Amino acid sequence: MLSKKPVLIILSIMTAMFMWVYVTGNVDPETKSKVNHIEVNLTNTDELANQGLAVANGEDLTTGVIITGKRSIVNKVKSNGFTATVDVGKAKKGENQLPVEFETPAGVSIDDSTEATVTVNVEDRIRKSVPVKIVFKDKKDSVREPWATEVWPNNITVYGAESVVKRVAEINADIESRNVETAAKNVKADVFAVDTSGTEIKGLAYDKEYVMATVQLLERKEVKVNVKGKNLDSKYRVDKVSGVDTVTILGTQRVLKKVNSIDAYADLSDIESGGLATVSVTPELPYGVYLPGELKSKAKITIKVAD
Repeated sequence: MLSKKPVLIILSIMTAMFMWVYVTGNVDPETKSKVNHIEVNLTNTDELANQGLAVANGEDLTTGVIITGKRSIVNKVKSNGFTATVDVGKAKKGENQLPVEFETPAGVSIDDSTEATVTVNVEDRIRKSVPVKIVFKDKKDSVREPWATEVWPNNITVYGAESVVKRVAEINADIESRNVETAAKNVKADVFAVDTSGTEIKGLAYDKEYVMATVQLLERKEVKVNVKGKNLDSKYRVDKVSGVDTVTILGTQRVLKKVNSIDAYADLSDIESGGLATVSVTPELPYGVYLPGELKSKAKITIKVAD
């Protein structure tokens, strides 16, 4: 009598295969799902730049598609996202409807690409030289002030679409305050453009990607401000000055020990009559002394006809 063992082994294997097919088909079935807000990356932007053009809305481009695959893979793709690109090398000035190309992960495919085009706005590419501002993050020292005594370069040129570049107010470079000490040292900081509200503006190119700054913790001191008029017509004289009294300055303890006041000058070249004039003032700071901010107050100067 033949042994039943081989038959049982074959039946076991067939049963296991049937169960695997059943489970995978029911527990992890084929499915389709919409993926929204896929970030679109631009390629061949250098070709546009060579034509004096740039994309204005490159940082806002998103699209959506329907993908199919095993439910577990589809869910993973929806969580991790995938790559979408648009070739803008042949785009023209104005609005362009361009197709999106997808690099889908293994195990999924694009089921429906009805939204797989985006509107790309192309404008003239311009440039603008913008001042650099060092921003110290997470200030904790209540006695001393982190400060950049030297910054190179002081200005950085940004390049991009006209409407984007015109929004740029300044170039910021962030430095962690915990990295600043009483002894001066040089640090490297990446730069980014911001608008008047301090919001970062993306989609720009820079002639320098970073700045070098000499930073240190400086002492604070409140000193008197001596406002002096200059360029006043000889037929007038300054009778009285008010409105700017004191200001907080920064420096090392050794430097500040010698400074009890600073001079500030008001340009009076536009004065054409006597009376009260409100004018802005420009401080003249001794070497090693810094002013954290502008002199916000304006001087009120009473002008009289010279005797």
